[in-house]
Amino acid sequence: GAAPPAILGADDPALRLVRTHGVYLFDGSLPSLAAATELGLPDTAGMLIDGEPRRVLTFRLRPGWVRDDVDFALNTLRNAIHDRMSFQIMKVDLEQAAEIQRSLLPANPPPFPGFSLAARSIPAARVGGDFYDFLPTDPETIVLAVGDASGHGLAAALVARDVVTGLRMGTEK
Repeated sequence: GAAPPAILGADDPALRLVRTHGVYLFDGSLPSLAAATELGLPDTAGMLIDGEPRRVLTFRLRPGWVRDDVDFALNTLRNAIHDRMSFQIMKVDLEQAAEIQRSLLPANPPPFPGFSLAARSIPAARVGGDFYDFLPTDPETIVLAVGDASGHGLAAALVARDVVTGLRMGTEK
């Protein structure tokens, strides 16, 4: 089975160095590192930092390693992981914004005597603040609302949502 995670406190000297620098090469003299080695941690280890799970990559280097080469490789890896995580967060935000925008648009226009109503929205970007709505107020009147919240992405979709919600609430009264 997997080795149990090492438990480090937020004030741990090794952890403080990693948090400060992002990547840190240790010589094994810090007490927390000696304790981790005694636990028999594998080269890639999960650690608990004040009860919060984090992923920490640890490597044992063979004799003859060059500090600048290892530092460059580890910083490249750290930056690649950070970029990937940022991309995933941005992707989720865009998916949420696109879903908000789709939910604002009526599935079908309401029937209105003497007219055939139709509408379609194709955002210029993956998501934006464009919206339209059909708001029947009485049997002989329908309000057509068309709008574009400035910008793109989640912020514009949220502004459009608030406007559409306000329009719908206002026409009900």
